Amino acid sequence: MSEENVSLNRKKYTKFNIITSCVLQLATIIIALIIPNMMISRYGSEINGLVSWVTQMFNFFHLLEGGVSVAAAVALYRPFAEGDTEKVKGIYKAIARYYRRSGEILFVLSVISAAVFAFMFRTSGIEWYVIITVVMITGITNSLNFLILGKFNVVCDADQHTFVLHLFTLTAKIAVFVLQFVFILLGLHIIIVEIPYLLMIVIRFTMTYFYIKKRYPYLLEAGEIDEIKFAQKGDALVIQIANLVKRNAPMIVLGIFGNLTLLSIYNIYASIFHASSSLLEMTSQSLTSNFGNLVVTEDRKSVSKVYRRAEWIMTALLSVIMCCYMKLTVPFMRVYSRGFDTNYIYATMALLFTFAELLANLGVLPRMVAISSGYIKQSRNPAIIEAAASLAIGIGGYLLWGMDGLLIGCIIGSLARTGYHIYLVSRKILKEKLFESILIIIINAALSAGAVALASLVKIAPESYGGFKGYIMWAVLALSIFGISAIIIFGGNFAAYKVFKRVGRKKN
Repeated sequence: MSEENVSLNRKKYTKFNIITSCVLQLATIIIALIIPNMMISRYGSEINGLVSWVTQMFNFFHLLEGGVSVAAAVALYRPFAEGDTEKVKGIYKAIARYYRRSGEILFVLSVISAAVFAFMFRTSGIEWYVIITVVMITGITNSLNFLILGKFNVVCDADQHTFVLHLFTLTAKIAVFVLQFVFILLGLHIIIVEIPYLLMIVIRFTMTYFYIKKRYPYLLEAGEIDEIKFAQKGDALVIQIANLVKRNAPMIVLGIFGNLTLLSIYNIYASIFHASSSLLEMTSQSLTSNFGNLVVTEDRKSVSKVYRRAEWIMTALLSVIMCCYMKLTVPFMRVYSRGFDTNYIYATMALLFTFAELLANLGVLPRMVAISSGYIKQSRNPAIIEAAASLAIGIGGYLLWGMDGLLIGCIIGSLARTGYHIYLVSRKILKEKLFESILIIIINAALSAGAVALASLVKIAPESYGGFKGYIMWAVLALSIFGISAIIIFGGNFAAYKVFKRVGRKKN
């Protein structure tokens, strides 16, 4: 295949990956808001807190996947770029063995966790058998994900076919959502409501297996295991552990020092704010294999061009999202939580969430580029520092200020890690100065301040309207805030980008 065709395919797949990731994330956001609302209204905050806690805690077990998936994807970039199917197959065989062992370990951990969680929440109003069953359903789902799906996911990610995984996951999510929606409306037991998660794995495996069989038939043939490529697996594992500790630090603190009701409150806010993280991470992951292929072909100029353009776009997008969060979160919660069994309005925590997500998301793109470029070991220590700060300072913040102090550690940790990765990509990978990255941040900070100030002039109070009309009025407010923010920030970035590039050409 000619270089021109390779470039066209890379652009096409990147486009597909980004579009499908956005669609999947939008569906995930909608589902993550509808189901918990119904669950709290029908079963109460404690049940929702239990389901949230179990789901988040099982994310820790995904560190078994993270260590090898990142290293394996990086190892597969060159073989895929060179069309070396034997090397791809060898690495795939090692991945398959690792995932099989991980799934077996995860099942054992699920059994242990069921007993531990039942003991932790023995003083709640939830029966012990409900806790154990919910944990086991979640654990079995995650175990099956390792045993039968993980190896296929890594291959598709490395070959820039992530859009296929997105479509399969979207199909499964919609099927599960429909079943849970009906079960909750019928008032069925919470255990019955959780069972459809097992169906998600069945749907995803069936669709993914036949796709792999058609596109990569050589992977299913016998072959030798190639384990040489996993040199940085340990560093990638440490990074994944640190990511999970940082992301779930507030949930850990509340699980130990708080209760299921507080866990439910925090999880609703986390679901809203982490939507931006997931969107940006999925978009960055869609770009990662593109960067990886550019790096292994040593096309440094193309890497710089693609990265800088993405940096401008994603920083502007993040700025718009954060302005919307700052002005829309509390009004939304006032409408969303009407009729709940406890108070869900925490304005200070919402503001701190905005800054925490802003700082964390600024580092998503440079972090993905660093890892896809093979700088896994160099990314380890900043991840550890961020995780340690999020957990240690988060404990102190909660004990001193309650829910409002949970996120102080996350803010401090993300500031340090994001700054390091911006430096790493600019100075070590691109061999360029930090000036453009710093300029982009300053420009967007100024534009965001202006957008928030102007948006404050919009006087709409959705909470003063009852029922569905409250959501309609919130949507009107949201469109107004988004429109103001988008026009100011996207317009300002477009003008600044044109001026910056024109000045750069004159200097050259």
